[in-house]
Amino acid sequence: MSNPGFTCITCRVAFNNADLQRFHYKSDWHRYNLKRKVVEMPAVTAEDFKQRVLAQQAQNAEAEKDTATFCKLCSKHFSTWNSYSNHLQSKKHKEAEMKSKKKLETDVARENAKNREKGLLEDETEEDENKAKEAGATAQSPSAGRRSKPQEAEEDEDEWEDVEEEALPVTRCLSA
Repeated sequence: MSNPGFTCITCRVAFNNADLQRFHYKSDWHRYNLKRKVVEMPAVTAEDFKQRVLAQQAQNAEAEKDTATFCKLCSKHFSTWNSYSNHLQSKKHKEAEMKSKKKLETDVARENAKNREKGLLEDETEEDENKAKEAGATAQSPSAGRRSKPQEAEEDEDEWEDVEEEALPVTRCLSA
């Protein structure tokens, strides 16, 4: 077996030509082994180096998930929690928050105005007032807690049918 003329003593690898040896000297694997040699540690194989690189990349990705934050309002990415918290206290972020709130308020007001024009919002407020009056009257009457189950079911069905016929505006709370 002939002895190749080009070798890397640090990584303990032989090469067939000088170009491959030069390419190897520029590689991260060779640099890693040089640093290990300086601190008198043994060299690692190419396969072991690849595994270490992959493990380090996975660890970095996991650490980035924990520390990286994103401000949706400003569309900015922050690599550390500290820089993100500083951003939240900044004047620009607070101005962006105010602009966002004002825009939301104007959108809601615009939607209410559209609904008033269509007559939807006024009808709902009258219905809500009537329901509140009925609820107050039933709470004060002595027979309020004595409704029979079939009667409750019929009333619920009537209310459900009314809801199916009406379209709910965007501004109406569903829990009401």
